[in-house]
Amino acid sequence: MLKVMLVDDKQTIVDGMEMLIDWEKHGYSVAAKVTNAADAIEIIKKEKIDVVITDIRMPKMSGIELIKCMEEISSATKYILLSAYSEFEYAKFAIDHHVSGYILKPVDEEELIALLQKVKTEIERNNEYQKQQIGAYIMSLLAGKKNNINELTEFRESNNLRYIVVREFYRDMINLNSSRNVTGGSLYAVISRCSDEICFISENISGEVELVVDFTHSDGNVRTYTENIKEHLEAAGLTNFVIFVGSKCDTIEDISISKKSSEILVDALFYEDTGKVFIYDDYKDVEYNKLISEHELIDSITEYLNMMNDVGLRKTVDLFHDEIVRMRIRPDFVKTYIGKIIVEIGSFISRNDVQDAVFIVYRWSKLEKHPMLTHNIVYMFLTGAVDEISKAFMRIKNKSASGVIGEITDYINKNYANAELSMQLIAKIYYLTPSYLGKVFKEKMGESFKDYVLRVRMEKAKEMLINTSYKVHHIANLVGYTDVNYFYTKFQKYEGISPTQYREKNNKIGIDE
Repeated sequence: MLKVMLVDDKQTIVDGMEMLIDWEKHGYSVAAKVTNAADAIEIIKKEKIDVVITDIRMPKMSGIELIKCMEEISSATKYILLSAYSEFEYAKFAIDHHVSGYILKPVDEEELIALLQKVKTEIERNNEYQKQQIGAYIMSLLAGKKNNINELTEFRESNNLRYIVVREFYRDMINLNSSRNVTGGSLYAVISRCSDEICFISENISGEVELVVDFTHSDGNVRTYTENIKEHLEAAGLTNFVIFVGSKCDTIEDISISKKSSEILVDALFYEDTGKVFIYDDYKDVEYNKLISEHELIDSITEYLNMMNDVGLRKTVDLFHDEIVRMRIRPDFVKTYIGKIIVEIGSFISRNDVQDAVFIVYRWSKLEKHPMLTHNIVYMFLTGAVDEISKAFMRIKNKSASGVIGEITDYINKNYANAELSMQLIAKIYYLTPSYLGKVFKEKMGESFKDYVLRVRMEKAKEMLINTSYKVHHIANLVGYTDVNYFYTKFQKYEGISPTQYREKNNKIGIDE
C-alpha cells in the first residue's frame, strides 16, 4: 500500500477527502491527516510518505512553501495540489516542481481516482528504476568494486548491514539421487516473499540466493530474521539448504567484507552439520588444528591394505574420524589427509589390478571439489571405501584359492565386454573340455559358468549406470551385448527393474554437477 498524507487547514476537508473514495481499493492507505504545515513536516521527517495531497492556501505556511520544505526532506514523495483557485501561477509551480497533479475544489471523485492511478504508475516506475540502480550498485560492491552512489540516498544512514547467502545443500550427498526436488529458484521465490527488510536479493550463477539486509531501522535482529527465513523455507517443503550470515558492516561500501567473512562458515558447517543457520558472530573466534598423527595414520592404512585386513582398516577409519572431530582439524587439512589415504588405496589397486576399486578414487575426486562438506559426509565416504576394499580383498583371496578357476574368473572379469565370451571359448584357451570346465566351475564357485558371466556383466552394467553418464545402448556394448533389447531383457530379469529405472533410483555422480 502507498501511504498518503492529507493536508488542509480545515478538518472537515481532510475528513471528507478520506471518506470520498475507497483508498485501499486503489492501492493506497491514509497514513496521516493534518490541518497545518508544521505537523505535516514533522510527520514526513519520521515516516515514509509516498503521496502528499495539500491545500495551497493555508495560514502561516502555504502548500507551495510546504512542498518546497518537504522536497529537501524526501525527494521521492509525490505531491498533488488542492485549491479553490484556478490560477496560472499555481500551474506553473506544479510544472517547475514536478508536482504530479492539480485538483480544484470541490474534489471530483473520478478525477481524484484517475490522478491517483497516474501517480501510482509513476511511483512504481521510479521504484523499479531505483531498485535496478541499487541492485547494480550492490552487485558491483559484492564483486569488490567501488562505485559512486551520490544519487542513491537509501544507505546514507545505514550502519547495520549484513550479507546473507542461502545455499542448496544435501547432507546425504554420498547417496544422492540424481533428481532433486529443491532448486535455487524455489529458494529464491520463498525468500523474496518472506521479509520486508530485504534491500537486495539475487540468485547468482551457482543457484545461491544472495541477500543484503539493512537492520539499521529494524526492531528485529539477525537471528530472528534468519530463523524466519528458515521457517518459511521448511514450511514450503524445502529442507536441503544452509544459511550463512556475514559480519555486520557500518556502510554499504563495506558489504564485500561481510560477504568475505561468511566464507569461514563453510568450516563451521563441517563440524556443526546438523545446523541450518550459521552466523559469523558465533564462529569468528573458533580455532582449528592440524592432525598430529599423520604418519601413524598413513602407516596403519598401508599396513592393513598389505595385510588385506578390512577389520583393521575400518578401525583406523573410525579412529581417524573420532580424532578429527575431537581435535577440530581444519577441513582443508582433513581433505589433504584423505587424499593421502586415497593415494595408498590407488597404490594397492595398481599392484593387485583390482579394477572395481577404481571408483573409490573417482568418487573422491568428485567429492573433494564440493564447496561444502561435513565430517559425517567424509566418514560415510571412507566407510563406503572400506566396504569396496573389503570386496576387493575377498576377490583377491578367492583367486588365490581357486587355482585355474581363479585364473578363469579373472579372465572373465577382464574380458566380460567380449560378446564372444563363452564356455567353449574359455575351455579352448585353458585346454579343457566344456563339460569338465562346467562341472569344476560349479564346484568351486557355487554357480554355473553362465550365471557367473551374467552376474559379472550385470554388476558392471549397474556400476556404469550409477557412475557414468553413458547411454544404455553404449553400456550394453561395453558389457558384451550387441543387442540392446536382449540386454534390457536380461537386466530386467536380473535386477527386477529396467536399466533406466535403476539409474534413476541409484545415480550417485551428481555430487558437484
